[in-house]
Amino acid sequence: MLGFIVGLVAGGAAIWIWQGWLEQKVHDRTPELRTKVADRLGTLQTKAEGALDTAKDRITSGLRAGQEYLRSGASRQGGGPSDPLQ
Repeated sequence: MLGFIVGLVAGGAAIWIWQGWLEQKVHDRTPELRTKVADRLGTLQTKAEGALDTAKDRITSGLRAGQEYLRSGASRQGGGPSDPLQ
């Protein structure tokens, strides 16, 4: 427990002593970091749009196939989906 308290005090003293230097470093790097984050968000947006487009295409084709199957009056013996209630 004593080691934890000593470490806490030492860490607090180091931050207090180098506070100005740390603030300047953070201030200087903020624009660069914001640019990187914005670029990453753009990449994420592109990937998400692609995934949503793929999902939309799959859902649409599945629904169309179901409509065609139901409209064609396909028999159950023809290899179509079976009725789970029978």
